[in-house]
Amino acid sequence: MAGERAVAEDERARTPAPRPAGDESAQPQAALAKAGNAANGKVGPWLREHAGAAIEALAAKPPDFPTALTVLNGFSTDDIVKVLRGTSAKNRKELGDLLGGSSAPAVDVPRLSLALKMASVPGAAAARAERLHDMIRGDDLQAAYELLNGLSVADQENALAMLGKAHWQSLANGLGTAVGVDTPWLGTLLSGVSGTPVTSAMTSYSWLNGQEAAAGAAWAAEQPDDRLAFMLKKLKAAGQVGADRLRAMLTAGQVKRIGGEVEPAQAAKVESALAGIPIDQKNAIREYLGIPAPTIPEATAGPTSEKATAKAAANSTNFIEGSSQNLTGMSYPELLASMQTVRAFGVTVAAVHPRMAAALLKADASAREKITATEGRPMEASDWGITDIGGLQAGEHGLHTFGLAIDVNYATMPYLMNESGEKALDLKLAPIYQRISWLMLGRASTIPAGGTASYDAHKEEAKAMRDYFALAKDSAALQARLHDSKDVSIRGVFGDPPPPAGEREARLRELIAADHAQLTAKPEANPNWKPNPKLKKPVSEQKPNMMDAPFGPDEGHGDPADRTFTIRKEIVEAIRAADPAMKWGGTDLGGENGDLMHFEINSGIGRDANNFYTWKKKQG
Repeated sequence: MAGERAVAEDERARTPAPRPAGDESAQPQAALAKAGNAANGKVGPWLREHAGAAIEALAAKPPDFPTALTVLNGFSTDDIVKVLRGTSAKNRKELGDLLGGSSAPAVDVPRLSLALKMASVPGAAAARAERLHDMIRGDDLQAAYELLNGLSVADQENALAMLGKAHWQSLANGLGTAVGVDTPWLGTLLSGVSGTPVTSAMTSYSWLNGQEAAAGAAWAAEQPDDRLAFMLKKLKAAGQVGADRLRAMLTAGQVKRIGGEVEPAQAAKVESALAGIPIDQKNAIREYLGIPAPTIPEATAGPTSEKATAKAAANSTNFIEGSSQNLTGMSYPELLASMQTVRAFGVTVAAVHPRMAAALLKADASAREKITATEGRPMEASDWGITDIGGLQAGEHGLHTFGLAIDVNYATMPYLMNESGEKALDLKLAPIYQRISWLMLGRASTIPAGGTASYDAHKEEAKAMRDYFALAKDSAALQARLHDSKDVSIRGVFGDPPPPAGEREARLRELIAADHAQLTAKPEANPNWKPNPKLKKPVSEQKPNMMDAPFGPDEGHGDPADRTFTIRKEIVEAIRAADPAMKWGGTDLGGENGDLMHFEINSGIGRDANNFYTWKKKQG
């Protein structure tokens, strides 16, 4: 880009002609007064005369931004700021967009970008940013480090935020030569502001990552509050270090700085931060802070509140009433009155059928034993990994209507495909899952197969999906994956025949983008929908049912490029074994497998002559 070829000459050499002293308060010249540009009232006669072409270009309709930038490129930063302060905020934004794009003219992009920010946000931060710019351009990086080193975190961040990528890169590249300043902190600061890890010198992040958990927490407790807050806020820029460990140590340091005995609320904050680190490190930090490991309450169940069932009661239908009597021998209001609120797996389920409540209590106890055996230590609350469980749903929502179904970890446990009546959507989704599995696992996907999936297969394919979408940001990994894939996998990815080898990388990038767009698409009308003349609503007023993409953000689901399939195998096994009629949507629904979040007590439920739900098998 043109801006990366920054002009290197001294800024005094940019000025077209000597500037008369003290002329900035003079009145506008008549020759330029007709331009109607607000800048004419902000600059003096000398600048109006020599920068007139830029002022007129900004006043034109439409503005001639390339000309304005080309003219201004020959002036000092201070003069550019004065001209830009006189133009509109809209013009400044469009100038910034032009400078940040690939069509910028051959100008000093970093300097002009800085001038734009200074024109928009005058004050101390702008003045410091200009001084830093001059120091960086003058190859006096040591002076820049010393200036930054003496500021508060807020002032450091504000000044650096007004600079651009070229400035940040220069500061980062030279950091290893800095003397007499807090180099690790400045590296952390630059990482956080730029969003890119600094590798030329040790940062506070990289140093802290090498410490024992308790020692790191003790170091954090000695740091100023504003530094700790900045480091926690910018953890994504830490680079190839343990973000969970850093979060735990920094949070522990924050709590220790409060002093005195750790309050329950602060202990809960620490426990939340400890969730992603090994047990020995958790215990080391707990010991340092003097807080005990949290106990795990036993699972409980009790009568639910009328409030929890009120919406369901208000949305009853003839189908719901008839089905309730068939399934439970009770009217729907009686069934709702019998519902239970359950505390299991570390979360609360507001309302479920008493039979589902009993199954959850049994599964909770079984899963505890299984998880303890897997971990080889006493279980901790964070081992559950459950964020939410939904039970009763109002209206006609399958067995949720009767409290006989639950959904676990809704946002990260999607219905992948095979949902009843959505074959049109499945035709779009199946090739995506096959492509991911062939490229990342070297085999066909079990997701579209219907009835052949297993917990382990779902877990493997969930990781493959994350890795697949990560290739979009890692050219080397993408190229290596293509290079190492066997011919059968290449055909599984691209079809038969596949594109020539030299075209595959570009084609795969297109496919990854398209696959992500489809998996996260907005709901779309089902093309196979037909109006139902038996409904009370006239056919002309009926609307097509919508097909939801498995990771549609409008439906509250997470991104397929992030963590998905967030339930432990021990929990799945325990729930499936807790009732002889229990089914899991991941493996037990035959041709409709794929609803990872879903469990239901349904073995033997069918329809009667009135199309109501009924038990087809005798229930013991």
